[in-house]
Amino acid sequence: MTLYVMSFATVDDPGEAREYIPRAHDIIESFGGEIVIRGRYEETLEGLFEPSGRPPTTGVVQRWQDREALNRMLTSPQYADLRAYRAGIMTPTVALLSEMVDGGESGK
Repeated sequence: MTLYVMSFATVDDPGEAREYIPRAHDIIESFGGEIVIRGRYEETLEGLFEPSGRPPTTGVVQRWQDREALNRMLTSPQYADLRAYRAGIMTPTVALLSEMVDGGESGK
């Protein structure tokens, strides 16, 4: 089942973020993930959306073919290093979505 990871972040250090982003993309792709879109956060159209207490400045959507590949990345030493590096650069909020099947139930 295809999964999507949606990440939004408030960037605190734009210079370091420019270094972080290609590293993150390389790690995601090396474990089988695909970047669907990466872009600048524009606005909240409905509801409240300030996960870090401040509006996000950037967002990315990743596509994964299965949970096992995603879990391999999330538990890898490469990702642990990346998370540590990211800590002083941005405050992320990350969500996992699965494709819906008939009736609005997740595909689990």
